[in-house]
Amino acid sequence: MYFYLSLTHKISVSLFLIIYLFKALMLIANHKETLKKFSRLVKIPEMIISVLFLATGVYMLIKGGHPELYMMVKIVLVLASIPLAVIGIRKEKKLFLVLSVVILIYVYGIAETHSLTFTHPSPEGLIENVEDDNYQIKVHGLALYQQHCLRCHGEQGDKMRYESPDISTTSLDKEQRWEIINNGKGMMPAFGKKLDKNEKKALEEYLLSLKK
Repeated sequence: MYFYLSLTHKISVSLFLIIYLFKALMLIANHKETLKKFSRLVKIPEMIISVLFLATGVYMLIKGGHPELYMMVKIVLVLASIPLAVIGIRKEKKLFLVLSVVILIYVYGIAETHSLTFTHPSPEGLIENVEDDNYQIKVHGLALYQQHCLRCHGEQGDKMRYESPDISTTSLDKEQRWEIINNGKGMMPAFGKKLDKNEKKALEEYLLSLKK
């Protein structure tokens, strides 16, 4: 169920953004009559999309437990963008509507990367080159775990956020575990194309260290 709620949230956010991007373009181009016709046409669908957008977002926030910084910033920005968009449309204030769309695009980026800067910086001094004499596979694996897994699974693998399983007590064998990591499952995205061979080895080494 959580997977479908997440999918609904993503779709509703995308549609909401498309609607306001189109409205912004119409307002900037001074096609006011087209804007009015379009606004009337999408009035009810827009209300439904907005409700789905907010309802699924609130639900996932509650299920996720204590929100992280990027999530709190995301919420504040979304709440700020809505009145800006409303004022922009009703008062025909181009700057307000454009600012609202820019905020929503930034929020979408935050949601996709789980980062305020759209990046996942590596710890200072981390050696990722397996040929380096100082390379430590477990340290590399820890860095990858912190980047990709910590948010949902926690430091010990037992956080079980967003309905994720307890990987510290999992009965899955290596093949089953990597089937999920490579292809994703539920809320968990697929990492098969995001990790190279050496990264997978390092992450596997660290995951084994979490087992109780």
